Amino acid sequence: MKVKTFFVIDGDLRLEITKTAKWYVVSSLDIQGLHTQGKTIEEAIENAHDAAKTLAEAREIMLKELSTAKTDKKSADKFRVPTKTRKTRQAVKA
Repeated sequence: MKVKTFFVIDGDLRLEITKTAKWYVVSSLDIQGLHTQGKTIEEAIENAHDAAKTLAEAREIMLKELSTAKTDKKSADKFRVPTKTRKTRQAVKA
Protein backbone atom coordinates (compact mmCIF):
# COMPACT_ATOMS: atom_id res chain seq x y z
CA MET A 1 0.00 0.00 0.00
CA LYS A 2 1.23 3.45 -0.86
CA VAL A 3 1.69 5.65 2.21
CA LYS A 4 0.30 9.18 1.91
CA THR A 5 1.61 12.05 4.01
CA PHE A 6 0.05 15.48 4.24
CA PHE A 7 0.21 18.53 6.49
CA VAL A 8 -2.62 20.17 8.42
CA ILE A 9 -2.86 23.36 10.46
CA ASP A 10 -5.56 23.06 13.11
CA GLY A 11 -5.69 25.96 15.52
CA ASP A 12 -2.22 26.34 17.01
CA LEU A 13 -1.05 22.91 15.86
CA ARG A 14 0.86 22.19 12.68
CA LEU A 15 0.56 18.47 12.11
CA GLU A 16 2.10 15.91 9.80
CA ILE A 17 -0.41 13.15 9.11
CA THR A 18 0.54 9.87 7.46
CA LYS A 19 -2.15 7.50 6.23
CA THR A 20 -1.26 3.84 6.73
CA ALA A 21 -3.40 0.79 5.99
CA LYS A 22 -5.49 1.17 9.17
CA TRP A 23 -4.41 4.37 10.91
CA TYR A 24 -3.78 8.06 10.51
CA VAL A 25 -0.46 8.61 12.30
CA VAL A 26 0.15 12.15 13.55
CA SER A 27 3.20 14.04 14.73
CA SER A 28 3.66 17.72 15.40
CA LEU A 29 6.02 19.99 13.54
CA ASP A 30 6.19 22.29 16.58
CA ILE A 31 5.87 20.12 19.70
CA GLN A 32 8.70 17.66 20.25
CA GLY A 33 7.43 14.29 21.44
CA LEU A 34 3.88 14.67 20.13
CA HIS A 35 3.02 11.45 18.33
CA THR A 36 -0.41 9.85 18.20
CA GLN A 37 -2.85 8.12 15.87
CA GLY A 38 -6.51 7.67 15.07
CA LYS A 39 -8.74 5.56 12.85
CA THR A 40 -10.11 8.71 11.17
CA ILE A 41 -8.51 12.07 10.43
CA GLU A 42 -10.87 13.71 12.92
CA GLU A 43 -9.93 11.24 15.66
CA ALA A 44 -6.22 11.65 14.92
CA ILE A 45 -6.45 15.45 15.14
CA GLU A 46 -8.50 15.24 18.34
CA ASN A 47 -5.89 12.87 19.82
CA ALA A 48 -3.14 15.32 18.78
CA HIS A 49 -4.85 18.15 20.68
CA ASP A 50 -5.23 15.89 23.72
CA ALA A 51 -1.57 14.85 23.50
CA ALA A 52 -0.46 18.49 23.20
CA LYS A 53 -2.44 19.39 26.34
CA THR A 54 -1.03 16.40 28.25
CA LEU A 55 2.55 17.21 27.20
CA ALA A 56 2.12 20.84 28.26
CA GLU A 57 0.79 19.78 31.68
CA ALA A 58 3.62 17.27 32.15
CA ARG A 59 6.24 19.84 31.19
CA GLU A 60 4.72 22.36 33.60
CA ILE A 61 4.96 19.83 36.45
CA MET A 62 8.53 18.96 35.49
CA LEU A 63 9.48 22.64 35.40
CA LYS A 64 8.07 23.16 38.91
CA GLU A 65 9.92 20.10 40.19
CA LEU A 66 13.17 21.26 38.60
CA SER A 67 12.85 24.73 40.12
CA THR A 68 12.25 23.09 43.53
CA ALA A 69 15.21 20.77 42.95
CA LYS A 70 17.57 23.73 42.78
CA THR A 71 17.00 24.42 46.48
CA ASP A 72 15.98 21.01 47.81
CA LYS A 73 18.59 18.22 47.73
CA LYS A 74 16.00 15.41 47.98
CA SER A 75 14.15 16.74 44.94
CA ALA A 76 17.42 17.23 43.06
CA ASP A 77 18.31 13.58 43.58
CA LYS A 78 15.25 12.54 41.53
CA PHE A 79 16.81 14.13 38.46
CA ARG A 80 20.32 12.75 38.86
CA VAL A 81 21.40 10.07 36.48
CA PRO A 82 23.21 7.37 38.43
CA THR A 83 26.72 6.78 37.28
CA LYS A 84 28.56 3.55 37.77
CA THR A 85 31.89 3.74 39.41
CA ARG A 86 34.41 2.02 37.25
CA LYS A 87 37.20 0.03 38.71
CA THR A 88 40.29 0.37 36.70
CA ARG A 89 41.60 -2.89 35.42
CA GLN A 90 45.22 -3.51 35.93
CA ALA A 91 47.05 -5.51 33.35
CA VAL A 92 48.14 -8.81 34.74
CA LYS A 93 51.57 -9.86 33.55
CA ALA A 94 52.09 -13.57 33.11
